[in-house]
Amino acid sequence: MATAYKRTGSPFWWIHSHKRFSSGFRHNGSETLPVPLRNIIEALNSDHKPGWQPVSIEDAIKYRKFVYSQNGEVTQDHALSMCNLLDSYLPHLKAAGINYLNDLTPELALKYKSQRGVRDTTLKKEVGHLSALWLMYIKEQKAPIDNHWSTLKLNNKHDKKRSLTAEEVDVLTSLLPDAPIEMQYLTRMGLMTGARCAQAVRLKYNMVDWDSNQVHYPKVKKTEHTVHLPPALWKFLRSYPTLEDGSFLADGINWSAKYCNWMENLRKHTGLFDGITHHCLRVTYNTRLAQSGLPEQVVQAIIGHHSREVNDRYKDIEASRYSGVIDEVIPVV
Repeated sequence: MATAYKRTGSPFWWIHSHKRFSSGFRHNGSETLPVPLRNIIEALNSDHKPGWQPVSIEDAIKYRKFVYSQNGEVTQDHALSMCNLLDSYLPHLKAAGINYLNDLTPELALKYKSQRGVRDTTLKKEVGHLSALWLMYIKEQKAPIDNHWSTLKLNNKHDKKRSLTAEEVDVLTSLLPDAPIEMQYLTRMGLMTGARCAQAVRLKYNMVDWDSNQVHYPKVKKTEHTVHLPPALWKFLRSYPTLEDGSFLADGINWSAKYCNWMENLRKHTGLFDGITHHCLRVTYNTRLAQSGLPEQVVQAIIGHHSREVNDRYKDIEASRYSGVIDEVIPVV
């Protein structure tokens, strides 16, 4: 007997049949089952299963791309990026023997995972996109209700982020002037202010206090964050070709992935930068501050990576008070 029920802490309706699994339909506090979910429950409890014409992977992706292109809630750049990602998944799906939506089994999902040969942090996003593709057809009752992507086990482990070596910083500094302006911006913001990629992407021209040499980063995790603006970075940002709304980077683009791809190209040409992501620039900045001799609490306040207790105690600390020490220890790129 199949039933639908709510589960504590989950925003989705759950189905209990031969096993328990999330339906993918949000309940939003309502007690009324969505019509497609009600139809699925009725089909499970009937003597016959719902019929559907097998949907090929090519057609499924083609339709998903059409939905993205018609969705006004996302930018054209984001839609194009997602369409390109879906196209890149197609040959890997076929190589795993998944040619139609109803071909998917737990064994083939595992086969796809093993054949991809990418980090679980990368695979997690990829599997999420595939799960959303299957869920779209499940909701339209055009695919089996077992979405095995959503139950695929991922370790979600990644290598510990490391600092750049002195040699890598020197090489990066020498190569940076010839790099795309966006890569120059992300590199400088990470190495010279310890900015996360998301902070650098959301920063706008009016968030920079040019008189007091401070950058007021918008809230990314828990709080907003203010850091010292080194002279070299002040000069770079002042002449940067910002967009019409004052943004330094265009919205709707996965800049973290773009930066990793750029770093991978540098690795191929130099033999350095193995495993370097944008967050490694922040680690480099934090490491140099920690080795600068500044009090630990001051370092925590400057990098914005501290507990609430420390934040409350040192909330009046301004990075500009230690600008001299910061300018001495951070790399100038």
